[in-house]
Amino acid sequence: NVARGKGRYEVWDKVDLTSPQATELVRLLVERGVYLDPTVAVFETAKTAGADQPRAVRNMAALAAAFRKAGGLLVVGSHGRVPNAELGFAYHRELETYVEAGLSPVEALVAATRAGAEALRIKDAGVIRAGNIADLVVVAGDPLTNISDTRKIEMVIHDGQILDRAILMEKIAALKNRK
Repeated sequence: NVARGKGRYEVWDKVDLTSPQATELVRLLVERGVYLDPTVAVFETAKTAGADQPRAVRNMAALAAAFRKAGGLLVVGSHGRVPNAELGFAYHRELETYVEAGLSPVEALVAATRAGAEALRIKDAGVIRAGNIADLVVVAGDPLTNISDTRKIEMVIHDGQILDRAILMEKIAALKNRK
């Protein structure tokens, strides 16, 4: 992926988020109603996360957090594979990068649900409400206090049907074996 080239990291390593240019960029993006999908997890270095990441990746995440704190419309993108998550858990790792950058778990979850649906102009998704699309992930734990609890999937409900967890895990295992 060209986006993961050395030049990207060299540029982001030098970004000064306190500079007038960075402040103006965030202001302009917020003013124009841009939805930002930073997909930070895909740029992480394998085996490191959070404060152990290179400054370039921390800067990417910090810009996303500054954007959100300024009132920006942050959403969560997705990749099938990222360095610090097992296959099937890239989206969860992305949520973790948002919280590590300074967002609250609630802000990260809103970016993953309601804001994502709004960005895609899907009116009947993103929030639990009568008449909405019935796609839910039920987790053990409390992702409002520990965002990593989103990885503790107990049940998936898709289109009003409970999906068999064992079958889902078999599908993930089969994908892992295709590498």
